[in-house]
Amino acid sequence: MNNNEKRTSRFIGRVLGGLLAPVLAIGTIANAKTTQDINKSNVTVEEQESKMEEQKFIEEMAKYAVEAGKKYNVYTSVIIVNGIFESGWGKDLSATKYNNFFGIKETPTTFKSYKDMQDSVNDYARLLGEDDKYAKTRECYDKNKGAIAQLKELTSAGYSEAGNYFETLRRIIEQYNLGKYDEQLKKDKGLKERIVVEVPTTKPFKPNNNTLYRFEDKSK
Repeated sequence: MNNNEKRTSRFIGRVLGGLLAPVLAIGTIANAKTTQDINKSNVTVEEQESKMEEQKFIEEMAKYAVEAGKKYNVYTSVIIVNGIFESGWGKDLSATKYNNFFGIKETPTTFKSYKDMQDSVNDYARLLGEDDKYAKTRECYDKNKGAIAQLKELTSAGYSEAGNYFETLRRIIEQYNLGKYDEQLKKDKGLKERIVVEVPTTKPFKPNNNTLYRFEDKSK
């Protein structure tokens, strides 16, 4: 069993087991937007504590993944879901000892060490943003194809040897509503792509909500 298979086995035991919990409880948690929402959910104490830990992990990583994703053309949800997958919700040795949440190696036998989660997130996003191997992955971001399409390209690029990599991560994105962290990226990207046109002040025009206007007085 290689490292990816071992990681997948640990992940399945730690995460997918939770996904097979009662539908009502999981549905309630999946729709929770914050840890405060989870407190109001009708679940057992054990389930509540577990889901609060998971939500806390997601929210902490999202703080760094948003900016890193903007810089390197990676969807926030793709960064978060890989952090969940590679580190087993931050509980694997690579995360607890080395602050390495993405399984990045320094050498074939040793994990790369980081000062904190933010450092780990930035290095992971940089890897996807600069390595030629993931050029098509970045295109998904550039062309607004969405996180699932980017995840699929990441799989095609040979990112993971785990046979169920794509389907597992897709389910987590949907189950934990990670797509909500991509919404601001879409808004920011949409703003940058609006067309700037010059409009003479002497002529009537119809405003377009998708256009930024710069007015110049052409009558002089």
